[in-house]
Amino acid sequence: LEPRVVGLRYGVQMVLSGRLQASGNRLRVLLRLENVSDGETVWSGRFDQTKGDLLELQEAIARQVLEAVSPLLPDSQTDNVILVGSGTRRLDALNAFLLGKHALSKSTKESHDEAIGYFERAAALDPSFARAHYLLYLANYMSCRHFGAGEEAMEAARRAAMNAEANGFRPPVPWVHIHRRLHPDERKSSRELALEAIEKLRDNDPEWRSFAYEQLTWVLTDAGLFDATVEFAKRMLVSPDFSFEDSDADEEVPHYVAACGRLDEAIRLWSSLIQKDPARPLFRCERSILYSRIGQFGDAAKDIETITTPGHRTLSQAFHAYYRGDAEETRRQHEALIDLSFVHPTYPLWTCCLTGDIEGSMRRYEISVNDKYRSFVDFGNVRAMSRAKLPRKLVDQLEGNARFTKLLENEGIDDLWKADLTQRLNEISDLTGVVVQADG
Repeated sequence: LEPRVVGLRYGVQMVLSGRLQASGNRLRVLLRLENVSDGETVWSGRFDQTKGDLLELQEAIARQVLEAVSPLLPDSQTDNVILVGSGTRRLDALNAFLLGKHALSKSTKESHDEAIGYFERAAALDPSFARAHYLLYLANYMSCRHFGAGEEAMEAARRAAMNAEANGFRPPVPWVHIHRRLHPDERKSSRELALEAIEKLRDNDPEWRSFAYEQLTWVLTDAGLFDATVEFAKRMLVSPDFSFEDSDADEEVPHYVAACGRLDEAIRLWSSLIQKDPARPLFRCERSILYSRIGQFGDAAKDIETITTPGHRTLSQAFHAYYRGDAEETRRQHEALIDLSFVHPTYPLWTCCLTGDIEGSMRRYEISVNDKYRSFVDFGNVRAMSRAKLPRKLVDQLEGNARFTKLLENEGIDDLWKADLTQRLNEISDLTGVVVQADG
């Protein structure tokens, strides 16, 4: 892609591009850094190196680019510019780490197990490799949360997080959030999370800048205030300290947008994510469901054809059949999903709805949000994703169920809290730029 296209897609000011030439044991790298706005070359360079010095080459390039960029930044940003190293001087440890990141992105039980093995290898090869310890924590935690790995995986996640912190890793989210994840007894209520995030925004806490916005998106989805959720998510994504590592934020925003009924916009967001990471089956699954929902069955079928993971494919096929009006096929896909091992508990929740089994759906809703290892975002996320995928008549049946009302009560969500939350957020609208409407 042209650097300008890349820059606009990722929302950056400058793009580094180049060519790699190899001859025997020698490498030559030709690089150019250019402005996205006008295509002007900010810096260019040529590097000649042996293949055995790849890490030294990366560091030399990074330092020269940093030296070229720093004078162009406002004074307020220049003080905060840091050079983030790879975290290891061992090429074998770095290779294992990168293979782990690739496996982790596939979002299946098998790929998570594979990722854990790679991160363990990277950390064993270089015990001071803090980022490897950090992603080892994340992979174990996600295996526990999504694939039923249990207390053994959670304990492994705790050890890895402790090693990452001991080696000085600076996580993309506050450490307190990670500690709460790993110790379910420290879980905060929706109200407590809201008050904490508002306080952090008022204090301009440097550790919480984008994360305070993310935490508020969880609270707002809990309360069903999806329009405001989208606005706070947008503020989060453009925050200069925002990092996609250890955050599903970019994957949550399309759900929030679709929950507001903006399905075409949500499809465009999924398409953008697919362009960034074509290997993620989740993205194709979600886009295919929205295509089916708006009646673009041919486009949905094309996405389904590319999905190889059984859970994602079966869920997509169930929605495809439902929106085409094929009740028999919908039920067949629902039963096939039930028979699969290690699917996310929300998947049969939705297919129960598609087959008319609202009580069965509510049982799975309760399992999903009452699990010992649930995340802070689970209740609101399930609520947003249900509105994104299901027709309004099924959403009304689901949220009109007495058991759903009980879940709202357990979360401390009622009309008084929604009104109080709306007022508190509007009191800091001069900081956030967001005015919240009480009706959504």
